[in-house]
Amino acid sequence: MSETGQLVPLSSAGTAMLFAALPAALAARLRDRAPARRFAEGQVIQQRGETARGFWLIEEGAVAVGQFLADGDFRQVALLGPGDSYGELAWLAARRRVVDAVAREAAVLRHIDGARFERALAEDPAAMRRLLGAMAGQLQEVLNLMARIRRGTATARAA
Repeated sequence: MSETGQLVPLSSAGTAMLFAALPAALAARLRDRAPARRFAEGQVIQQRGETARGFWLIEEGAVAVGQFLADGDFRQVALLGPGDSYGELAWLAARRRVVDAVAREAAVLRHIDGARFERALAEDPAAMRRLLGAMAGQLQEVLNLMARIRRGTATARAA
């Protein structure tokens, strides 16, 4: 969130999206080999708890990531657009997805296969280093956000 409380695209938080951190030629090769899928406005793209077999690259449209609450409401944490990617962390960690993703308008996404991505990184150590650098940057942003939230008294933080 911005300092005004507005949601901001994850990629505008000052940290590179993971896919965007890859060398352009490698990113283009992975993108070109990934099938394009179309999603209608409101269509669920992925659900929390699913096994990650890769990740998504947004080519057109907007995708909200967040979590559906028990009452059915959707708590959005980021709004992503063309060029943004998501789902890499679940795949890299070999963990189930922790967010749901919903098309906020008609969208075209490419699913980057995890095994193909892993082979590409194994062949390009410099790309792996760039990816790790982007991940470290994202972790630093989260830690910085947590530190800002924890500053001051509970009353001051709620104000």
